[in-house]
Amino acid sequence: MSLVFQKASYENYKLPDSKKNVENFKKDIRNFFLLRAYDVVSQGAYRRYLLREKDLQEMWAITMHQSFSRINAEIKQVLKYICISKTRGKLNVSTLLQKISVSADAPELSINEVCRCHLTSVVIFSGVKITGKSDVVPSIVVHRRFEKFCWCFWFLAKVESVLKLIIKENYAKTDDVSVTDMIQRIFKDDLLVIRDLTEYCFDALQYVHNSLKVLLDMTPCSEFFV
Repeated sequence: MSLVFQKASYENYKLPDSKKNVENFKKDIRNFFLLRAYDVVSQGAYRRYLLREKDLQEMWAITMHQSFSRINAEIKQVLKYICISKTRGKLNVSTLLQKISVSADAPELSINEVCRCHLTSVVIFSGVKITGKSDVVPSIVVHRRFEKFCWCFWFLAKVESVLKLIIKENYAKTDDVSVTDMIQRIFKDDLLVIRDLTEYCFDALQYVHNSLKVLLDMTPCSEFFV
């Protein structure tokens, strides 16, 4: 069950890397989501199948596995900012990132609620609220100008859960539909689901790295977004 890797045209983001490198990076993201989507509907069987094909030196399997490993590593690098910000003395940033990473719910707008922005200490009348598991700090609110950053970081921290939810909602398996049929349907519907996830993931990685580059005054901890 080899995969046909289709070419697609992508927007030329203003990055230090060439357009070709951006396209290749997005292909890696797409393969990451395809592999995880196939794995969800097959309950882990597809990943085992891919690893067997990789061991047999099948190029499509090697390519897909390399893509998955690269993007998985990129996402893990983003989560390292939690510890990095703490060691650099930015405790307010570290607390915010930690709270976002463990929050089961996405950041939400908090309207008509007077409070102080967790990052700037400025009094605000509406902001973005992040809730988490901790009872010590039940919620954190930041200024609305940090809304996109909070959303992007939460998406990257919860990317596996978000993908599982989307796949289960759009591709529920029934007795008369085989796993192979589901995988083929996901591949055919690529433009409807996987493409949007790919674009959002790329944008989220870029935005988070660029934002923390400013907040922490450091070189982004990424091999691509430098």
